[in-house]
Amino acid sequence: MNKYIISFLFLAACSQQPSESIVSTSDTSTNVVYGEDGRKDLSEITDPQLLQMARSTVAFMDAKDLVYDSVFNKYNFENTEPTLPFCTTEKFRNQPHWADCSGTLIAEDLILTAGHCVPTNKDCAQAKIVFDYSIPTGQKNVNTISGDNVFSCKKVVAFSNLKLDTDFAIIQLDRPVVGRKPLEFSTTELTYKSPLMLIGHPEGLPTKITFNGKVRSLIPDHYFTASLDAFSGNSGSAVYNENTKKIVGILVRDQRDYERKNGCYIAKQCDENDCRGEDVTRISEVLKFLTK
Repeated sequence: MNKYIISFLFLAACSQQPSESIVSTSDTSTNVVYGEDGRKDLSEITDPQLLQMARSTVAFMDAKDLVYDSVFNKYNFENTEPTLPFCTTEKFRNQPHWADCSGTLIAEDLILTAGHCVPTNKDCAQAKIVFDYSIPTGQKNVNTISGDNVFSCKKVVAFSNLKLDTDFAIIQLDRPVVGRKPLEFSTTELTYKSPLMLIGHPEGLPTKITFNGKVRSLIPDHYFTASLDAFSGNSGSAVYNENTKKIVGILVRDQRDYERKNGCYIAKQCDENDCRGEDVTRISEVLKFLTK
């Protein structure tokens, strides 16, 4: 187990938690594509390490959207219409859009996400944390989730919201996770144009891996700005150094960047250094909490 997580487990009982009244104070939507769309379905991935990392990625869903079938130990949901009328050229437009946020397994029962994904204890209690929300190889859709892959939030054990300029949360699950590997934090300093990748649920979609991201700015100290093909459901996604495959940050915010064309919407296309970029809470901010 990561040595920082071991230290953290002793601190969890006295950690900061969100109050019932905390609300997000900023638009955290992240909808933009830099150059060619770098998002990939898991069926397009052959690297065993990347597939293992994807298995340790979670989707946050509203418990009301999942119906439990006790006979077959599974959760059912129906396809939902996209939040916007996407153009027929939009990638993945016919896939379901169930996830509200993303997160990552960092210990056997701990998930790292963005603070604004669980702004209150009530939000955490109403969420379901879902592994393997992905489209199986050879299929075009996902309609059910095994009950073994659906968890509840036991409590929020670390929290920082946008008012503090850092945005992260660590939640404890209702039971330990078996058969999945907690992912590692990077302790190496980032540099300008460091290569980045992202694993999560853009626009609430089943798991996608996004490649070809880069660090754009290392100012200020508590977050950095990146060029990443990110969308609203990616909030809370772990951002990785594409070379080391270790977590360097948590995707937290950007501008809303869909464009309306001929009555439908497409993701705004930006050159690598255009638009504002995505803000990523540095993993060092999380480590400060884990080691204090």
